[in-house]
Amino acid sequence: MPLLSSGAGVVTTRGDVHYVVTEYGIAYLHGKNIRERAMALINIAHPKFRTTLLEEAKRLNYAYPDQILPKDGVVYPDYYFWQFKLSDGREVHFRPIRMVDEEKLRRFFYSLRQEDVYYRFMGLVKTLSHSQAQPLVVLDYEEKFAIVGTIGEEPDDEIVAIGRWFLDRPTNRAEVAFTVLPDWQNKGIGRFLLQNLVSVAQRKGIRGFTAEVLAENKKMLRVFTRSGFNTKTKLEYGVYSVEFDFDRANANEFNPDY
Repeated sequence: MPLLSSGAGVVTTRGDVHYVVTEYGIAYLHGKNIRERAMALINIAHPKFRTTLLEEAKRLNYAYPDQILPKDGVVYPDYYFWQFKLSDGREVHFRPIRMVDEEKLRRFFYSLRQEDVYYRFMGLVKTLSHSQAQPLVVLDYEEKFAIVGTIGEEPDDEIVAIGRWFLDRPTNRAEVAFTVLPDWQNKGIGRFLLQNLVSVAQRKGIRGFTAEVLAENKKMLRVFTRSGFNTKTKLEYGVYSVEFDFDRANANEFNPDY
């Protein structure tokens, strides 16, 4: 039920609630605004009731009018979890992105340098609105998959890296891309992201990866060409088209002057 009945007794105010736990997950509510609370609770409700709860949240202006939910039957793959230890001892935790990560994703975006945004989106993108961010966090984890690298303990963790792929069914290859915050670059995180994105894709029977990389983005090109796969590249109009299949390795075909 989306609302308590009129006159129902309440012994704990919303300001005192930190965690709500169901068989579908854990929602941390303390310090969140109304919209964040509503979406966190909907996210851990029984899948059968999530649509009704979302419609009621929209009616009460607790959710964006265009807010969507994952497709019916989608279950968050919480069995995917990785840790990466840096040379200085710090650890980055990796997990699939969640619908409730939208605000963290936006903070991540606004922490990027203009150069990083240009490399990732191949253009000057100034803002990341809700309508732009929503498709990046509401996934089916089959045709669209994303991993975030975070620091700190949930729910106060912050995103420092993101990697994702989008599957093209006709070719059975997925287009892959990833971005790392400036202070966390050159630490092996990009390579670690790629390795685990490949691992997940292989488990799902995907053939290989493709990518579009600006010619001046040498760091990204190095990650691909040093991945251990037979990486094929083609340069057109300042953009490298990168392609590699998972069953072919150790024979990279890359000419940096091509």
